[in-house]
Amino acid sequence: MDLTKYLECRPYMKVGDAITWKGKGLLSSAISLWTPRTHASAIFQPVKFEGEPDRVTLLEAWEGEFNLRGLRKRLETYEGEAYWHQLRPEFDEYREDIGKYLFTIIGTKYDYEGLLANMFGYVKACDDKLWCSEAVGFSLLQIKLGILEKYLPNKYLKLLLSKKALRPGGIAQLPVYLAEVRLT
Repeated sequence: MDLTKYLECRPYMKVGDAITWKGKGLLSSAISLWTPRTHASAIFQPVKFEGEPDRVTLLEAWEGEFNLRGLRKRLETYEGEAYWHQLRPEFDEYREDIGKYLFTIIGTKYDYEGLLANMFGYVKACDDKLWCSEAVGFSLLQIKLGILEKYLPNKYLKLLLSKKALRPGGIAQLPVYLAEVRLT
């Protein structure tokens, strides 16, 4: 996998940014019937180690719960497309709050029931179980509501503000991010 674009973007990736994925596997093909992106991850930088190269850590739903994973390792073996969504600079002051929220959901169980119900319409999100894009969306609710509302009308932001769980394609369409960058 060519990581040139990732290596170019890596120094600018911060907590609060997102990665959306467009996979080629069987499960991704099924998910793509409802949304053009098949997975979403939150960039979560808990610690930087002095003298070590910058590493980008993801928080994502994997193997039944939310876990930390290295973005580079994930990209090296990923079969499909990955896109970086950089949080707009006007939201930089909320990155720490987003990170605190993300920290609280490590180990949260995957919401299989909610995911299945979401195939039939957007469902009310809840914090006790989550799926990938639901967690990324919830993390953005750490941004002051009056500020987010300035970016309406946007179908997906309106759903998020009404506490509806977004699909991965909806995350990619949120106006809180700068123009997406294809990494693979």
